Parts: sequence; C-alpha cells; structure tokens
Amino acid sequence: MTEYAPAPGTGIRYSPELIEEFKNDHERFFALHRAIVATHQREDFFPIPSLMSEFEAALTGHLLIERVRLYAYMDAYFSVDQKTREMLRNYRTEMDRIGDSVMQLFRKYRNIDTEVALRQSFGRDFEELGKVLAERMQREESILYPLYMPVVT
Repeated sequence: MTEYAPAPGTGIRYSPELIEEFKNDHERFFALHRAIVATHQREDFFPIPSLMSEFEAALTGHLLIERVRLYAYMDAYFSVDQKTREMLRNYRTEMDRIGDSVMQLFRKYRNIDTEVALRQSFGRDFEELGKVLAERMQREESILYPLYMPVVT
C-alpha cells in the first residue's frame, strides 16, 4: 500500500479511493431522489419522510467528509496558488448554501405524510432540488475532483 505525504501544514493525506467514494455517494443521492419522486407520483406519501431522512443523513455525511478530506486537503495543496484556492472556497461556499437549502426543504416537507397541504408544492420543489444537485454534482465530477491529486515529494 502506498503511503502518501500529507498536504502542506496538515495531517490530511491523499486517498486514492476518495473520489470514487464521492461518485458513489452521488449515485446514492440520485437513487434516493428517484425513489422519493416515484413514491410521490404514486401518491404514496407515508414513506417519503423516511426516505428524506435517509437522504439527509447520507448528504450530511458526504458534506462533512468533503469539507475535511477534500476541501481542507486541496486548500493546503494549493496553498501557493491563490486563484485556485479562491475557486475552491467559492465551490465550498456554494455547496454549503445548497446543503442548507436541501436541509430546509427536508424540514419543510418532514410531515408530508400527515399534512395534506404540503403535497401541492412538493413535486415541483423536489424536481428543482434534483436539477440543482445534478448540475452541482456534474461540475464537481468534471471540474473539482480532477484537481484532487497526491502531493509530489
């Protein structure tokens, strides 16, 4: 097993499996989103809070790992490249905002199984969430993740 050097000024090491783990998380998010949309389309509202809780837990874990193992590592890795560091900060800030919006949406619809009034806007709001996540994940996978590389010693 290869031992990678930590990013400058940190103890965070490059992990060759990390990006694949993130891509697998993305696939899980899409699968959960599809399941929630399908459940809503069948007008079977009772499983939706549980599916949203699963989605919320998975997304929270993903965002925490991304913050520590990806963004902190890359910030240190690119410590002498201020333009790249600024771009990374912008990505992180944008993802924080998206994460906050997702959590607000989950809180708003937490009782969709028992509050009939919530059902009117759910489909539209959840479809929009899917579009935002798909666009963000596509950019992460095509622009951000390729910048993640081991420290050359």
